[in-house]
Amino acid sequence: MYLDPKELHRDMFFRSINFGKQYHVNISITVGHDNRAVIDVSIDNENAQAYACDAGCLDPPTKLSHQPVRFPVKMTSPPTAILYIAEDFEYMTQLKDTLHVKEVEIAPPHAHDVLALHRHGHKLGGLPIVFWIALAFLIVIFHLFLLKIILNEMGFFKHTLPNYTRPRVL
Repeated sequence: MYLDPKELHRDMFFRSINFGKQYHVNISITVGHDNRAVIDVSIDNENAQAYACDAGCLDPPTKLSHQPVRFPVKMTSPPTAILYIAEDFEYMTQLKDTLHVKEVEIAPPHAHDVLALHRHGHKLGGLPIVFWIALAFLIVIFHLFLLKIILNEMGFFKHTLPNYTRPRVL
């Protein structure tokens, strides 16, 4: 997967990607509570042989299984893919020596305002305060109107006109 770690501020799910002859790969990228992205990888066939490593492949390849395997999102200099998957273990171990990276570090957490903007549409998160004030005002006005209707029906606002008698004409 060749994605820029700076662009991983949303949760992404890739299900049933054809990989190999007998199995599918499931990949999910999620942003945790610490605002860091992590990659979970699993395969649907327990008998299949597949291996994965994260950016730079400095860590030994991990065998994939039905249970998701978690990898941190790393940034490399020069940029490389954030995830490598192959069926051949020997290829994965040689990949470590063929990738020429100067620096590998865990991607920094995303800023809260960027995540809030993508999740809620506002940099502070949630809806703007003007919306909530207007909604509260409308609710109060509606209940006052409803109370007035109920009190009218109960007879609290009945105004009786005085009964004047008309003078008779003779």
